[in-house]
Amino acid sequence: MHAPDDTVDLAFADGAETLVHRRPAPPACGSNLGAFASTRADDGTELLYMYFAGAGPHEGPRPILLEAYGSYGFAWDPDFDAARCAVMNRGVDFVIAWVRGGGELGEPWHEAGRRRGRMNAVGDLLAVAAHLVERGYTTREMLAVAGDSAGGALVASALNQRPELFRAAILRVPFLDAVGTMADPTAPLTTTEYEEWGDPAVRADYDVIRGWCPYSNLGPRAYPALLVESSLADARVAYHEQARYVARLRRLASGGGPTLLRTEAHAGHAGPSSRHEWLQSRAFEAAFLLAQLGLAGR
Repeated sequence: MHAPDDTVDLAFADGAETLVHRRPAPPACGSNLGAFASTRADDGTELLYMYFAGAGPHEGPRPILLEAYGSYGFAWDPDFDAARCAVMNRGVDFVIAWVRGGGELGEPWHEAGRRRGRMNAVGDLLAVAAHLVERGYTTREMLAVAGDSAGGALVASALNQRPELFRAAILRVPFLDAVGTMADPTAPLTTTEYEEWGDPAVRADYDVIRGWCPYSNLGPRAYPALLVESSLADARVAYHEQARYVARLRRLASGGGPTLLRTEAHAGHAGPSSRHEWLQSRAFEAAFLLAQLGLAGR
């Protein structure tokens, strides 16, 4: 969380490692405090989350950036992110929610949040968010949520259920039209994704997908400020999913916002390959987040 990655040479013969490059660590990322905590889902399942304190005094509610992924059995461990450090050094705390669908607690944890169990993951994220507010760690006006790719789908689904819980949301190359994409077997990755999301040709799978699909469940409600980030050359999630989602949300929303769509013209699923353009994109995201949390200018 607080140290950049090392570059090493690894000898396959004996496993010996030789340090090639170590980037100097920046000034402290927040207050360097990290802790595990937990709450309960509606069905009683214990939910772990990791809390990292940002800079500044810690009395009373604090601005928080909450993130989760909860897909493909992937374990979301805290890693070093210079842009996140810049935000934390301006007074934002950072929380990772280990929701079902991820791999943090083994394959049963993944199994409980995939396919027909997908709503468990959405409910878990909302449970952690509500817990942070109820315990006084933050307020709804100081809580932002973010997700990448499938994590963006998770966050967008949560916004459809309880948009009033968050001040702002960031969706990074999010998977948003689950019904439309999974119904097209000619689209890249679709058939290989049936194990994760389900096959909409199977009625029971379709009903679940339709229930959490972010695009299909947009409605006349007030949404929080929203930044949707897209890439024209994304081979995993097509850019038109994000464009149609934003257009429909702007038409249906009864208030809230603003809703911003930022599309990289020369980027893939991981964002721009150019260091300069990548830094620009992260700076834009940080500026959006700080502005919505009332920390602009820090």
